[in-house]
Amino acid sequence: MAFVYHIVPKGMQGTVLYPLNTLKNIFPDAYQAHVKKYEGREILLQRRIKRLGCLWNDVLHLSALNPSIVDREMRKLGKGFALSYVEIPAEKLELEKTVVYLNSPREKGTPPPEDDYLAYDPNEVEKYAYLPEATTEYYKETIEAGMIPMGFHLVPHILYKGTIDTADLKIVTV
Repeated sequence: MAFVYHIVPKGMQGTVLYPLNTLKNIFPDAYQAHVKKYEGREILLQRRIKRLGCLWNDVLHLSALNPSIVDREMRKLGKGFALSYVEIPAEKLELEKTVVYLNSPREKGTPPPEDDYLAYDPNEVEKYAYLPEATTEYYKETIEAGMIPMGFHLVPHILYKGTIDTADLKIVTV
């Protein structure tokens, strides 16, 4: 069985994962805390995902890449994080509400091309479970600069326009 992963948000209230824009209406304080990760990258909050007919912050950002791989690479560079993730069966996601975002490297500030968004097939999710070499280079450069890297930078994303109840799902800590 294939899985996709989502970090367990700090201070998560209840068992449901909500997209950022939905969170704004339900738990405004949590929204304020989570929207801070976009400081300096506010343009992303206006990015449209045409295939889903919504904004970047109207979807949950998931990854087919097991977070233990990210953690292992970070630890090699001296930066490990004890984080928990929800392990979600890939077939749980509704096809019409899900796309694969390849997250291909491009010049900073340039929007992704439309062919960076692909139809989602839960039977093919494992082909997106890889850590690009460009990501490991980014980790190294960011850590050497004394900053904390974003764990899934340039890693393919699974974007889901919906909520996910985690009550019966496995939580993994790496």
